[in-house]
Amino acid sequence: MVVHVLQPEARTYYDLDTLYGESRELDWRSVELPELPLPRHAQAS
Repeated sequence: MVVHVLQPEARTYYDLDTLYGESRELDWRSVELPELPLPRHAQAS
């Protein structure tokens, strides 16, 4: 998954809607996320 956060002018300049126009749309809210490991500093020794 790629997320682009752009100002309107940059979005127009890079024209990402055309670049990714043929890609399938994904409902990101329905994607199951894996459990992330704890950071090393938070793990018990």
